[in-house]
Amino acid sequence: MLISITFFAGLVSVLVLAAVYLADRFEREPVELIQNCYLLGFAVQLVLLIGASAFLGPLLWQGWWRLATLGCAAILVPLFVRDLREMDERFDGIVYFVVFLAGSICVVHLNNLPQLAAISPYRDALRAGASPDLRDLTIVYSSPALTHELGQTIAILVIGVLAGALLGVLHRLGWSVWRTVAACSVLGAVCVGLATVAGDSLWVRGLLLVTAVASAWVLKLRSVHRKAPEPAERDVLVMATKTVLMLLGAALMASAVLSSLAPIGDQEPPLTDGAGEHEVPGESRGRGRR
Repeated sequence: MLISITFFAGLVSVLVLAAVYLADRFEREPVELIQNCYLLGFAVQLVLLIGASAFLGPLLWQGWWRLATLGCAAILVPLFVRDLREMDERFDGIVYFVVFLAGSICVVHLNNLPQLAAISPYRDALRAGASPDLRDLTIVYSSPALTHELGQTIAILVIGVLAGALLGVLHRLGWSVWRTVAACSVLGAVCVGLATVAGDSLWVRGLLLVTAVASAWVLKLRSVHRKAPEPAERDVLVMATKTVLMLLGAALMASAVLSSLAPIGDQEPPLTDGAGEHEVPGESRGRGRR
């Protein structure tokens, strides 16, 4: 089960990176920079989780904890692209911001999904010696708590698109890096606050999604590289294979580290969402009587 969760977390990041790479079609960023930005987000989120868990114990990285993830992205991504020659169009801000967050959400899933499964009615799939089949995994991944987790993942990525669009515009306007950091931080905080206060309602997520898609579409239409040749399909396949192997290797490493710090046993762990609440979204309070 833990291996399947590791694979699932890696697969989500693979899909995000694939979507970014396909969207950046006119003048794609070097794959080395994409990998470095991904690993930066991955490593920073891992450090955040280890540090928070050391003081607070096992926790779910949801709700207001998303501010820490987006805050790190708002600070580090502008610093990462500050002197890059490849940062030559506005859409590139979206590319690097979302890639950074793809690394972050991979670690968040490695932390959250085992704990959500362990306190669900299907936690027997995590017991030692258990061999869950495809039906068991389908039931676990379709549970309300895990569906809620994926919804928050999409919300983080959507906010990342908005912050990345702002980063790309301000970078091309020549703003200083710290003014850009401040602007991206404020935008991320406002979006997270709006979504959290509204209880991550569908209309808020829908509004953010429509705004993000429209912003990305407008910036890509104004690309200065619309006539640039695209790389050969063979080169794309080779780069994609290398990136997937790197991503899955990093996910396995982080999964081992997080499991050693907070092993999932047969007992339900005292989880919180960072606000002192022990109730997990999507699970009923009566689960202990099942």
